[in-house]
Amino acid sequence: MNDEFREPTPAKRALRAAQLTDRYGVDPRTVKRWKDTGVLPPPDLTINGIDYWFEATIERNERENLSARRKPQTETAA
Repeated sequence: MNDEFREPTPAKRALRAAQLTDRYGVDPRTVKRWKDTGVLPPPDLTINGIDYWFEATIERNERENLSARRKPQTETAA
């Protein structure tokens, strides 16, 4: 198989904000807000003012956010 026709590996594939809107089914303003408030990690690259996140970075962020939500809340004794 010729290497030039292989798909990029997830670690090397870069996603733009527009691709994140499709991934999450949200408005572009939501992605910008998530970036500004830290819901999304900082972009891995910024080229000509366009932010890019490696797919591996986004997947790691998703796993971390999902595991944080699943941690049981401990009740404090009153």
